[in-house]
Amino acid sequence: MVYILGLGHIGLPLAIWIALSGKKVFGIDKDRTKIEEITTGRINITEYYRGTPLKTLATELIRKELLIVNHRIERPGNEPTVFIVTVGMGQLREDAPHFSALLTLLEELCPLLMDEDLIIFRGTLSPGTCADILLPEIRKHKKRIYVAYCPETVQETSIFSELSTNPLILSAADEESYRQAEKFLQSLPFSSIHRAQSMEAAETAKVVQNIYRDVNIAFANEISRISSELKVTTNELLRLANTHPRVNILQPGPGVGGYCLPFALGFLLKSLPEGMKGDLPLSTTARNINRGKPHLVLGTVRKALKQDGKTIDTARIAIFGLAMKDYCSDTRHSPAVEIMNMLIENGAQVKAYDPLVPPEFPYRTPSFKESIKDADLLLITGKQPGIEIYIWEMLFNKECPPSIVDTRNIFPPSERTKLYRV
Repeated sequence: MVYILGLGHIGLPLAIWIALSGKKVFGIDKDRTKIEEITTGRINITEYYRGTPLKTLATELIRKELLIVNHRIERPGNEPTVFIVTVGMGQLREDAPHFSALLTLLEELCPLLMDEDLIIFRGTLSPGTCADILLPEIRKHKKRIYVAYCPETVQETSIFSELSTNPLILSAADEESYRQAEKFLQSLPFSSIHRAQSMEAAETAKVVQNIYRDVNIAFANEISRISSELKVTTNELLRLANTHPRVNILQPGPGVGGYCLPFALGFLLKSLPEGMKGDLPLSTTARNINRGKPHLVLGTVRKALKQDGKTIDTARIAIFGLAMKDYCSDTRHSPAVEIMNMLIENGAQVKAYDPLVPPEFPYRTPSFKESIKDADLLLITGKQPGIEIYIWEMLFNKECPPSIVDTRNIFPPSERTKLYRV
């Protein structure tokens, strides 16, 4: 029997994946609305397992009672149990992660724990969180609880395939905790397990992985800015550069969003002595580049409108892509949404389309065609299913807005519109 605590974009697919292996899974999330959406098949998470949508899998597993979801923890037996915590640290700001969600969860969980239960934390944690904050809270209850930390590395929209192929980093509070956690994880089809000698090492490794990607994307964003001046396209430049076996430049975009990457540097800085917080100039510069990208996009929109004799406060702007990254439905900390809000604050009339994002934004339209109707400018902030088809239909039907601002290097050169790449 396995409990998954937190049924978000990581927790719910993980619960389904474990249930598909034949284990009975209890999925817990305090958000009653989320529980209702799961039980009624109205899940807005874009994941597929062997071609089957996640919401279909959830419905079938619930019917078979292999997956049971609830808003509170109810323990039906007294056998040793595995609790996997996918709830992570919350953030008020990039430089101020906090632990309230985790501590609230432990307040509810710890009184229900029994000797030989196993807790595996899987969220992104700042170095020292397990040893300094979580373990003392668990140990207060004077029970023999095994505790491990195994950072999650899967990518949204590819979770089911990556659960089976991505290596795991595993650490634990003591030798027996490690043995119990390793035994459980080896009962699932993970590819390999790499032992970290301390929980701090595993926490730091996860944060460093995220910072590496943040720095790489910042470099790609800089290269994207200069490529047009050098009379080359960004896509060709990256394609050619990445032919080198030791070069892997990521794709540029409108910024960096989601739960992990924008906050990784803040997680690391929180754990460093005060005197060392200025000793990461490369990572800090990269974070500033990516944090500032939405403002750079806004400036390019202003420039494009000015070239057409228009101003942003009277402009009608169509946007394609609201998710925090390509091919997903997650809008948490999305740079695209940040740009939308800045446009609206500056007086623009905005219509946005995203085929995967739920209709929770007042400016979202039900179709791409409706979003570009009478638009002065099209802003492309994401790659989502069908974008290439929408573009070619727009060109074929001569429905192009006067200007295109493309942050994703999707739009082809065309005589029918002015194209600005950011």
